[in-house]
Amino acid sequence: MITIQLLEDTDIITGEEWCRPLGITTMSGGMSDHYSFKSMYSGLPENNIKWVKVKHVLGEGWFGKTVAQYHTAIKDCGSKMEFVSGDMPNSHKLIVN
Repeated sequence: MITIQLLEDTDIITGEEWCRPLGITTMSGGMSDHYSFKSMYSGLPENNIKWVKVKHVLGEGWFGKTVAQYHTAIKDCGSKMEFVSGDMPNSHKLIVN
């Protein structure tokens, strides 16, 4: 058995947690039938359904902030994320070099 912990609104983001978006967004602000899985600006993952280390998706500016602060800040411009910590099974991880 593997145990993971779902982060709550009051938990702090450090960069070592795992995250994934709660929704997948098409390109062109939802006006397209194409999807992008890698950001053209940063090269970081997007629209992934596997778990990715927070440090590979969010900038360091979010480290030390709470999950609630993140969700409040992106509520009008991005997809909510779910955050967990623990030993994620390899088959559920998106590995970023």
